[in-house]
Amino acid sequence: MPNRVLWLLQFALLLIPGTTTAQTIAPTSTYKLHAHKEELSHPPYAQLSLLSDQGLLILIPQGGGKWVFKRLTAWDSGSPKEDSLEFKSTPARDGLSQYNDVMVNPASTYAVIRMRFADSSFPAKENRFAEIVLVDLRSFTIISHLNTSDPLLAQSSWAFAKNGMLIADAMTSNVTNPPNPKPSWAIDAVTYTVQSAALHLPELTPSMPCQYNLTFSYHHPSSHQYPRLTNVDGGCADLVKFAGVPTAEDLPDGPHRTIPYPPLAGPNCAFAEKSPSGKFALYGCRNGHNYFDYEINTTNSRSLTVLSVPDNQRILTVSLPHNMVPYPSHLAEAGGHTWLLVLRDGIKLETYRIP
Repeated sequence: MPNRVLWLLQFALLLIPGTTTAQTIAPTSTYKLHAHKEELSHPPYAQLSLLSDQGLLILIPQGGGKWVFKRLTAWDSGSPKEDSLEFKSTPARDGLSQYNDVMVNPASTYAVIRMRFADSSFPAKENRFAEIVLVDLRSFTIISHLNTSDPLLAQSSWAFAKNGMLIADAMTSNVTNPPNPKPSWAIDAVTYTVQSAALHLPELTPSMPCQYNLTFSYHHPSSHQYPRLTNVDGGCADLVKFAGVPTAEDLPDGPHRTIPYPPLAGPNCAFAEKSPSGKFALYGCRNGHNYFDYEINTTNSRSLTVLSVPDNQRILTVSLPHNMVPYPSHLAEAGGHTWLLVLRDGIKLETYRIP
């Protein structure tokens, strides 16, 4: 009887569309970066960025506020080339949250490493600041290291416009209506003051300053999707035109974009990116349960899945540990092939050539 049940399960899997072509395979190659592995028990975690020439940038925490920033080229060959920089930042401690991002300008001449910190240890007010490390990718040298509490640098969402200028957009203050609601959750509306500007590299000096208000009404059924835009100052017109977006509300990088491909991989998979050739899509998949508003998460299975598009064929599946730790990954093109790149432990780069 057990053998018959197993056979029936295997037969049922063959009937599920898209499951017959998926493969779980060993990496085509594995390269170990020259650095200490990251501490997986808590953030911050390593980050992996793909350059336009398909080279890689890797930011790796080394503990105690120490970091290494690496550039890896020829990763598809038997002899990858590894360049490395080191710097120090504010070390992690209790009450200090950290959020990192790495941005590269369209010309691939500068990498902007931003480490945003939110210090909630101060009573009644949260202290926000950032450290920004600017790397010249032509010489692969650090040309500045800035510690700042300027909201445009420390609190903003930002993105590079097509013309190469860095556009920053930050909520700097808010007012509730009524001003002092009792109970505290009885709020009719919140109005945010938003400041925006274009930042010039390498100095990060602002130009074309813009300020406006966004009001969210909690009694409107679509308030979170459609806030009310008011008090737009005269400087916003120049910045909106320069950034190539419809309105100030769409700063820094335009209106919300629809996902290029619907969730082809299934309800438990989230779209990550498409390949440079546009022939493949990468999804992160997880099966499990969430409890108490995602305070507790359980995972039964976790993987990266590559699908061919638009025919929705599963091409490759790579299993991941059953935890919530991010595993940076990208689809890249090299040597006439598409590759899945996966970074494990911050230092082990696995390459999978997509068949």
